[in-house]
This record gives sequence, C-alpha cells and structure tokens, in this order.
Amino acid sequence: MNQPTEEIAEEIHTPAPTPKKVITDATKISELTVGELKAIMWDLLDKAIFMIEQQLPDPDEGKELKPEVAEVLRRYQQTPPKTRPMSEVMKELGLAGDE
Repeated sequence: MNQPTEEIAEEIHTPAPTPKKVITDATKISELTVGELKAIMWDLLDKAIFMIEQQLPDPDEGKELKPEVAEVLRRYQQTPPKTRPMSEVMKELGLAGDE
C-alpha cells in the first residue's frame, strides 16, 4: 500500500481537528481517534517549537538600524498605504459576480 508522496505530504501538513472530548492524563491512547491523536501531536509540536524559539538569541540584539533604513521606515509610517476596494480588484480579475 504505497501512497504517492504528495498524499503523504498533505496528510503530514494538514492540521488535525481539535479533539471534541475531554482528554485527561488517564485517557488511554487506544481510546483516541486518529484525528484526536494528530491534534495532540500538533499541539505538542507547536509548544516544543515555541519553547525552542524562546531560547534562541535575538540576532539583532545590540545592532543599530542604518540611517537609510530608519528613514524608509519613517516615510512608510507617515504615508498611508494605497489601497483599492476589493470589489474593484475582483472586477479587474474577472471575479465580480455582477457581470
């Protein structure tokens, strides 16, 4: 039963649904559905990654911002970004429903 690599990758990267029942330390793994087990594993993985990230040093600590970069950021903050209504963009892309 060999699955194509794309299907396996999709299964791995698709977060499982959140368990609907209360799971305690007394819950046996054999009582869990595959979806519930995946949700627990994703939660543990997220927590582990977060903990590791918190221990990494800040690569920018102690460094100064170049004056040119600071000026670009100042100008960006002072100039409101140019936006367009979504309906206009959808019409331009041919996605408007009122054609």
